[in-house]
Amino acid sequence: MNVFMTKLSAYLSANKFKIITLLLILNAVLMVASHQTGTQYFGRVEAFGHQWTTHTEQNRDNLVTKNTFTKLNAPQDMNSKNIDFYYTFTRLSDNEYMSQGDHEHVPVRHNRVFYLDDTCSLVFSGPTNPHLKNTSLRCEY
Repeated sequence: MNVFMTKLSAYLSANKFKIITLLLILNAVLMVASHQTGTQYFGRVEAFGHQWTTHTEQNRDNLVTKNTFTKLNAPQDMNSKNIDFYYTFTRLSDNEYMSQGDHEHVPVRHNRVFYLDDTCSLVFSGPTNPHLKNTSLRCEY
């Protein structure tokens, strides 16, 4: 055992610059990989003669949501309204989070998530109680 420790100590001493360089490179690669990871969600809801489609990208504590609102009987490209939201969020519990952004519409949102299965959930967003007008269906893909 003592011979093994002596050889290991000699090897580490001789190659400490290479080992430190390798650890620094590995740390940088892991930092870049964790910064690039994100989750994307997509969903569509039809109600009140309208449909709204939601595409959300989550990267760490940032949310970018793009909503498209259209009438059901209108052609797809006509009379659509697009709203983009950029939020940072804070988790309140397993199915609730607060999101904040500099927006004219709603600068602070109380979001409640109700999971339907492993990939899809209903999300109620807004300063008011859950209502069909402020809901979106989001499925992870």
